[in-house]
Formats: sequence, structure tokens, C-alpha cells
Amino acid sequence: PDNIKPLYISIHIANSALLQNEKIRFHFKDNSPIGCRDRKTLQLFLGWGIPAYYSGCLTITTNPFMKIRNDDKGEYLIVDNIDHPIPEEIIKKIEKNHSKSFTRISHDPGHLEKSFPEYVRKGTESMSDLLRRYCDASLIITSKIHCALPCIGMGANVIFIHPNPSDPRLETVRKFIDIITYEQVLKSDFLIKQKQSTKKILANRKFLSQIVNASVTNEINIIQKPKTIDQLVIKIKAVILARIYRSFIVFLLSTNLANSSIKRVFNKNNLGVN
Repeated sequence: PDNIKPLYISIHIANSALLQNEKIRFHFKDNSPIGCRDRKTLQLFLGWGIPAYYSGCLTITTNPFMKIRNDDKGEYLIVDNIDHPIPEEIIKKIEKNHSKSFTRISHDPGHLEKSFPEYVRKGTESMSDLLRRYCDASLIITSKIHCALPCIGMGANVIFIHPNPSDPRLETVRKFIDIITYEQVLKSDFLIKQKQSTKKILANRKFLSQIVNASVTNEINIIQKPKTIDQLVIKIKAVILARIYRSFIVFLLSTNLANSSIKRVFNKNNLGVN
């Protein structure tokens, strides 16, 4: 809606074809620079000539909902969801190695087919309950980005496992803790909580919080209309990179040097390539 001026930060585009729509590209460009959760999304925006910058994921700014448990008397949780369930053989191996009974829960709040205000209320309750439960758990083993990142932000006892740690979507987790593969789980005798990069966590929390707080306070996208040198640098870099990336994509397409992936993602006609 025209009466809403969005602050796009921590954006992830799952389907690159979305940006082949000219109206959508114009909307994003009009509200740029765009803060991107992962570098694959960043490159997508830049390739279309839309100013963007790498922001990371906003969920890392989550504060503890209660005191973090530091003993073995809390729950032992395995967290996934119905779309990407952790295989049963992995769960059995984890339980065997830790000699603990793990409770398997879904990070998703479930289908809440109610009015929007009721959906928000129920969803908020569900989120708060989950975050309290994570804080009070002795150990959380998860394959979900949006379980791992709030836990990292809160300082909860989390281990992140995944079948494909090189997945570009996981970069926003990988920079804070090591990701354990399913194969490593099957080969290991015990999963040890990974050491977290506290310095990087605090820096990313501060970076995201400052952008959001300044934007809300000033009722603008603070990167679009910067008020500090740091904000101006982000904007200038985003604009320059967008021009460079777009020129490079145009060059590849016009000289037939583009690979099949680039040809699929970027539409020659929309980029003005003959």
C-alpha cells in the first residue's frame, strides 16, 4: 500500500523468478537499499541493479525471555518442522549417545485459521512459549535456522545440525557457530555444544538494532536517507555494487558467456539485452 513505507531488512528471496516481475522490482528499488539475510539474495538484488547490502537475520537480536538454564535438569529438545523433518535414524542416534529422552517439537506455530488479530495474538503466544522453553532447556538440537538464531541471540544451549551445511541459506548461522552434518551425527559418540563467536554475535545484533531503531525513530529507511557517516557508507556501497553487478550480468548475457543459472534467473529483455 502507498501509505506504508517499509524498511526491508533481513530479506530472503526463495524464488528468484519473483524479481522478473517489473512491478515488484520497481517496488524494491523504490524502497532500497534492501538489507539481505543471505548473500545469494544479495547477489540477486544487485544483479537486477537494485541497491542492497548484507544484513544477516533479524532474529539474532532476540533477547532472553528468562534466565538461561545452565544445568542438566531441563528439557532436552529436538526441534524441526513438518516440511524438513530430522530423520528418525538421526534422532535415535542422538538419544542413544546422550542417554537422554529428547522431546521432539515443531518450531512452527501450526495452522491458525482465525481472524488476523486473533492470528497475531495466538502466534505471539506460541512464539513466547517456544522462546521461554528454549531458554529453560538443558539442550536444544535443531535443523531450523529460526530456532537456532534466536537461541544464539539469547545465549541458549543450542546445537545446529543439517544435511547440507554448505546451503547458502545457512550462512547467517554458519558465521556464528559450526554446523554439524547428519553424517557427523551418525559417526560421533556425543554431540558437544559448539563454541559461539560472541564478538560476531554482539556486532551483528548491534548493527541490526541500530538500523531498525533509527528507522523507527525517524520514520524512514535510515539507509535510504542516512543521518550518519556509517549509514551513508552502506548506501553508497549498495548503489555502486548494484551498478557493477548489473553491468556484469548484462555483459555476460550480451556476450553469451552467461551460464544456465544466470540465464534462468535474469531475463534478458528486462535487463535491456538484445
